Amino acid sequence: MAADASLRYVLRFMCDGWRSGSEPVAGQVCGNAGSCTVGSVGNAPACCQKSSSCYGGMPGTSEGLWYFQYNCQGASGSTKIPATCVNGTCVPE
Repeated sequence: MAADASLRYVLRFMCDGWRSGSEPVAGQVCGNAGSCTVGSVGNAPACCQKSSSCYGGMPGTSEGLWYFQYNCQGASGSTKIPATCVNGTCVPE
């Protein structure tokens, strides 16, 4: 299963469990009123580990985190949080 298909499956599964028939919205979370909203995820650094390199970012919001992970997995990487990229390797903080 492609990375984007996997993320969408998980979102759909979680949304449907919350409210039957709900559709996932990339990068958003369920708000108090049951609607989708962008949420804060704090200031934890994220790192994308690829086969021989890595890159980092500071997503800050649920939307930023979703796209960071989406792009990382789409490039056959794996997301590490909290971690920073040091000499081609994600190092946990």
